[in-house]
Amino acid sequence: MPNLLETQGSLPPINSPILVRDLPRLLAPITAYVHERRPAVIVANDRGARLAGLALAQSYHAAYAAPLPTHSGQLNFLRISKTQSDTAPIASRLRELTANDAPASLELLLLDDWVTTGVTVSRFVEAANAAGITTSKLAVATLCGQKAEGVEHIVGDPLTLTTNSIWNAYEEVTGVAIVPGDARGIAAQPNKYAQQARVELAKAVSAYYASPAR
Repeated sequence: MPNLLETQGSLPPINSPILVRDLPRLLAPITAYVHERRPAVIVANDRGARLAGLALAQSYHAAYAAPLPTHSGQLNFLRISKTQSDTAPIASRLRELTANDAPASLELLLLDDWVTTGVTVSRFVEAANAAGITTSKLAVATLCGQKAEGVEHIVGDPLTLTTNSIWNAYEEVTGVAIVPGDARGIAAQPNKYAQQARVELAKAVSAYYASPAR
């Protein structure tokens, strides 16, 4: 397992993986968006957005000295994947997450790493609509890359075109595993690499928000 904060040699930028230290910068526009729109529920998607979700919560606290402005003050983790053809379990979980929420202009924000085919976003919209949430009250936020169509979408850095990250190569650092039959689709799987990633993430967020150059 490499140091998650180290530079990845001389790889071209388009192929260089996103590192833990990159997350506060990539999430900065999303953090500001969350502060402005104040979504009722935030869902960090699958293993790819696990660290991004933790980084968003830490970044928001660093930027605004407050917990996330969701109705619970927290975010949720869920697995929505292009490999899942049946969106009924996802819709059921989204219905549970939003059941007791007061009306909001933005009911549900999906946080993911990036968009490739757009199928995951389509599954999200389909499941949310089935849960009774209109598309106008949905949004998607991704770290980088292209935008999805048909739903409001905020991208942290559109000029970062990589579809690679340190946790793609080393899934242990996410601290979660796919669990078939679990309502969320994923469950916590703590290990020393995940703990290392969380420590380094906290350092990265602190360093980013302490920097006068940001």
